[in-house]
Amino acid sequence: MQAARPVVFSFILFLSILSYSSCHSPSGKQEKNSSKKEEVTVLDTIAPAALPAIYKPDSSARYLGTYSGSFGNDGIITLVLNYVSGRTASGYNVHKGLRRNVNGEVTWEGGKLHFVLKEPGDNRFDGVFNFSMDTTNRKIEGEWVHSGGVTLTRVKLKLMRMQWDESAGDNDWNHADTALDFHNNGTCKLEITPANDYAQKVVVRGNFDKKKDTFLIEWEKNPYIGVSVKMVEYSKMVAGSRGDSTNHLFLRGGGMLFAARGEPME
Repeated sequence: MQAARPVVFSFILFLSILSYSSCHSPSGKQEKNSSKKEEVTVLDTIAPAALPAIYKPDSSARYLGTYSGSFGNDGIITLVLNYVSGRTASGYNVHKGLRRNVNGEVTWEGGKLHFVLKEPGDNRFDGVFNFSMDTTNRKIEGEWVHSGGVTLTRVKLKLMRMQWDESAGDNDWNHADTALDFHNNGTCKLEITPANDYAQKVVVRGNFDKKKDTFLIEWEKNPYIGVSVKMVEYSKMVAGSRGDSTNHLFLRGGGMLFAARGEPME
């Protein structure tokens, strides 16, 4: 028994040295865990990829505004975007005088903004707008989709942002007891004041698109004027009461003639 003690002691010493070497070896488990922790720390310090400008708080204003243009073969439509923030967008559209709110999502796809905006759905003619906007020229192209029962209707959209000058002389027109006003949200209003004080004033609402000197107007259904009207703006020299002539602005179309507000008729 006495002779075995040195052997046992040597064996225990050998195991202790082996254990110490394993814990402090370059290939040891403890160093591997340390390496992993360092990797995670390095990855966490990498800056995320820059988000497109649309997702930045101060960028939304550039995409707000009034967009007007063709609604397939059914005249024109006006779309007003009055809220764009992050992935949320909302506004309203006007077609033939009917206004419908729209709400939905905007995403960044292929260098363009992609919108999916839904009408409320409480009208049987409501649908969904699915379109893209070129952020350089503000052109909109896409479609409006209506699902009524088994019938699926797709209408192509081609809209441009409307440029509006609040002080322009062709915003307001008149003729005798009739006034025609164009507004910066793409809507217009025809107001007829009857000669009889007891009769009710008539108001017809619509939306419009303007190309140079031509107004394309879509009115709500009414007994006074056609639903789709083209009116052309022109100027003409008109003789004054003193014999002199001055240049005046007029608007003609749809069987009507208007002078710019405050100017005499030709």
